[in-house]
Amino acid sequence: MNAESWNRIKDVFAAVADVSASDRDARLAELCPDDPELRSEVERLLSQHDEMGNFLEGSSPPGESYSNRLLAPGEMVAGRYRIMEFLGSGGMGEVYAAEDQDLGEPIAIKIIRQETTFGPNMLERLRREVQLARRVTHPNVCRVFDLGRDRQGDQDVIFLTMELIRGETLTTRLKRQGRIHPSEALLIATQLCDALDAAHQAGVLHRDFKTSNVMLAGEGPHVRAVVTDFGIARLISGSKDFSTAAATMQGMVVGTPAYMSPEQLLEEELTVASDIYSLGLVLYEMVTAIRPFEGTSSWTETLKRLSAAPRPPMEVVHALDSRWNRAILRCLQRDPSKRFASAGAVARFLNGKWTLSELVASRRAQVIAGCLLLTIAAAAWAFHDRIWPASLPPQKHIAVLPFKSAGNDIANQATAYELAESLTANLSRLEVSDSSLWIVPWNQVRNQKPEDAGHAASFLGVNLLVTGELQKNGDTVRLLMQLKDS
Repeated sequence: MNAESWNRIKDVFAAVADVSASDRDARLAELCPDDPELRSEVERLLSQHDEMGNFLEGSSPPGESYSNRLLAPGEMVAGRYRIMEFLGSGGMGEVYAAEDQDLGEPIAIKIIRQETTFGPNMLERLRREVQLARRVTHPNVCRVFDLGRDRQGDQDVIFLTMELIRGETLTTRLKRQGRIHPSEALLIATQLCDALDAAHQAGVLHRDFKTSNVMLAGEGPHVRAVVTDFGIARLISGSKDFSTAAATMQGMVVGTPAYMSPEQLLEEELTVASDIYSLGLVLYEMVTAIRPFEGTSSWTETLKRLSAAPRPPMEVVHALDSRWNRAILRCLQRDPSKRFASAGAVARFLNGKWTLSELVASRRAQVIAGCLLLTIAAAAWAFHDRIWPASLPPQKHIAVLPFKSAGNDIANQATAYELAESLTANLSRLEVSDSSLWIVPWNQVRNQKPEDAGHAASFLGVNLLVTGELQKNGDTVRLLMQLKDS
C-alpha cells in the first residue's frame, strides 16, 4: 500500500468512523462510488475499530433495571459462580462481581454478549487472553484465571474469570476529579511501568494500553494500579532482545485509535517501544487531564499523531515538574528508537534513579554534561571580579531565562529548557561569602519569554540576564549563551 492510498483510506475512515452503523453503507457508497478496494479496506478497519469496545467503560446508568442486563444477582454461571453485583459494561459484554462457590472467594466474571461477533476467531482471541495473561505474574497486572462456557436459557454464554479489583478505571478517575496530584501520579506511573516491564520481560506486548485498561484501587499513598485486558496482546518474537522485535499480524490494525503508536497505526512491526508510546499518552493524560492530540474523534487524534508534535505538558500545567515533561515527550517520540528502551527506564527516570549506563546512553545527557562545564565557567565569572567587565555592578542579581531552540523540534526545545533549569540550579548552589551573587529561583523564571528580556529584568528585579539558544546540526550540538546587562 503506497502513501497516497493509505492517506485516502484514513480520510474516508475518519469521515465515517463516528457515523451510526445504520448510515455507514450510504456514506461509504457516497465516498467510494467507483473504488471497491478502497471501500473494502475502510470496512475492514471499521470492523476492527468496532471490536475494540472496553468492558469497564460505558457503564449503565445507576438504577438501571437488571432486565437490560445479561445476569441478575443470585444467578449461577456454570454451576459454580454466583453473581453478586453488576460492575460495568462495554462493547463486548458485561462484568460482574461473583463468588466462586468451590473456593469461597470473590472473583470478577466477564460475560460476552451473544450478539458480539468476532467471527470464528473470537474464542481463540479469548483463549489467547488467558494464556498471555498467565505468562505475566505481577501485583500490578490483573490475574486472569480461566475461560469458560455455559448454557443460560436458550443461549450459550462465554465468560472469563479473573481477579476482582474494587476500584475505578483511570478513565473514570480523570473524569471525576481531573488531573492527578503529582505525588499520587508518580506512584501510579511507577506501578504501570513495573506492570508493563514485567509483561515485556515475559515476552508479551500489551498493544492496547490505555486509561480504561488501568484499574485504581484506593487513593493517595495507598493507591494500587492494575493493568487489565491482554485480549489483543501478542508474544514478542523469539529473540531475547525484547526491544528489537515483536510478532504482529500483518495487514491488521489492532488497538484503540486514540492510544495507538504511529507504527501501530501504519501496520509496521511492533516492539516494546509501541507500548512505551501508549504509556506516554497515558502519563500525559494523567498529569494534565487532557490528551495531547485531542480531536473531534478518536481517529482524528490518531491522524494528528502522524504529523504533529504533542504540546509539551508543561505548557498545559505550568507547575509540572520538568522531569515529567522530559519523560513524557521522550515516550512520545515518533521514532521508536528515540523512546525509552524499557518501561522500567521510564520509572527510573521519573524517580531520579537512572543507572549509569542509562545516563551514558542518553543523548541528552551529553548536552547536560556540557551545561555543567558552562556552570563552572559561570561560577568563575561570579567569583572573580577581574573576569567581569569593569562596567558591571558589584552586586550581581542574575536570572537565567528559558533557552530557545533553533527550529521547531519539540525534543530540542525540551532539552534547551532543561539546560536553563540545570544552569539555574547549579548557580544557586554557589557559596559567595559577601552575598554579591543572587540567583532568581527557576520557579519564578520558567514562564518568562526569552525574547522579552527587558520586561523580564524589570519584573524579576535583576541587573543581569543569561539567555541562550540551542542549535543542533546532525550529531553536533551548540549552545550560544549571552550575559546581558539589563
